[in-house]
Amino acid sequence: MNRRFQGFLGVAAMLGLFGSACVKDPLSDLDGTAAGITTDFSAVIVDAGNTVLLTASVIDGRSTPLTTAVTFTACDAKVTVALDDTYAPVPATSYRAVITGVSAGTSCVDVAGGGQSTQVDVEVN
Repeated sequence: MNRRFQGFLGVAAMLGLFGSACVKDPLSDLDGTAAGITTDFSAVIVDAGNTVLLTASVIDGRSTPLTTAVTFTACDAKVTVALDDTYAPVPATSYRAVITGVSAGTSCVDVAGGGQSTQVDVEVN
């Protein structure tokens, strides 16, 4: 055998090994199932009477946003929370809330969806 043919056989063998190793995606069972919630902030500061926006998404095991609905709930009366009706992302994989500071102090907003939940701290000045 000449060297070119041996090199060709070596390359063909390597391609065959790599091709057979990629038959099944080992992470495919993480797709489409809610694994957590991501928010654009873990804590926000708002003045009493003013507002701040908070965006959240339910994500799967590969951090891909899902179309699962997200709810926002104020922890106490120091803040109010409402869904932002003007927010219309394409694709609809995130939701946005308007947080309004009512009275000074420390509060939070519970964010939930797809059986997952997280909490965002809110400081009202």
